Amino acid sequence: AGPAAVIASTTSNNPPTIASTENTTVLTGPTQTNTTEPNTGPTSTQSGPSASGAAAASTATDLASTPTRGNDFTIQRPGGHWIIDHHELRKTGYIETRWHLAGDPSVIFLVDHTPGFKGTARQGAESVSGLFTHIASYHELGFAADKLPAGKAWRWEYEVHGTHSIDTFLMSCDTGYAARGAAPSAQWARYAKSFENAIATLTPVCV
Repeated sequence: AGPAAVIASTTSNNPPTIASTENTTVLTGPTQTNTTEPNTGPTSTQSGPSASGAAAASTATDLASTPTRGNDFTIQRPGGHWIIDHHELRKTGYIETRWHLAGDPSVIFLVDHTPGFKGTARQGAESVSGLFTHIASYHELGFAADKLPAGKAWRWEYEVHGTHSIDTFLMSCDTGYAARGAAPSAQWARYAKSFENAIATLTPVCV
């Protein structure tokens, strides 16, 4: 994920508010965009799940029934009731799509991409992980080559500020991609497998 995305998502204490309907969840807070997304996961017919219900839905390893499509990628987020914070939001140096779990904004899933990036997947990971070495709470849990169905990748797993993350980087189509799942460290076991499965569906689209 882009540097600002990683830092902001591990320190934010002001999640947007939401309004829910049976099939669509719309943001009404300060990060509002014009994008809405149907609740395609197993709990999509619920009009207002509790935080505990949302967490239980995402302990499974299933995926959303339909992929999310961007201009340069497709990906299937984890199953369950998720709120889309923004879709293909242009930030400095990268473009980000991000969700948080309904009822628990500390659990997030995101994908970002950087058109024109010329480095390797490892170099993409190093450019972000290097920003954390001076943070006292940072603890690297893994940093190694990986392979996704879409190609060779680099997987970075870490904890910082009480949040556990996996962030996997991929190069394709003259673009750098990254997909990341994050949750409070105490809750990590609930979401780890579903995050891994969702990241594996990241598919670049060359245009």
